[in-house]
Amino acid sequence: MRWIELPDATIGTVGGAGNVLRLAAGGDGCAWQPEDVLELYKDLAARPGLRIAALAEAPREGSSGELELAAGPPIDVVLHGPAQPAPSAAQAGGRDGTRVGLSPGTAGATPRLPETRPPAAGLLTLRGTAWSWKPLLDK
Repeated sequence: MRWIELPDATIGTVGGAGNVLRLAAGGDGCAWQPEDVLELYKDLAARPGLRIAALAEAPREGSSGELELAAGPPIDVVLHGPAQPAPSAAQAGGRDGTRVGLSPGTAGATPRLPETRPPAAGLLTLRGTAWSWKPLLDK
């Protein structure tokens, strides 16, 4: 599924990983190219309402994440897999093109990152052209 269209928001999905070495299925899995993501961001930026990208991988944050996922046209929210062990703090925003990155952390307790934290999730709430984010931590 590439698009999830809601009355006041559109979610564009980018499945898989940017490198087949990070896919459980290897070369048989879903690998994306940087130009694929840029095209999705362009299409998403042209949509009405809130524009949300949902990704398995994280955009570049400091020294971790994918550089190809960090640039592109203005969208509002990028919901992504973890780049850092802890999930994002509670936040809120609207249709402003600021490309806020939100990560629920990892749903499982399997150690995949340094300094593994307990399982976490997040709740993204949409109201018209406003959104709010609340991380949910298993403590």
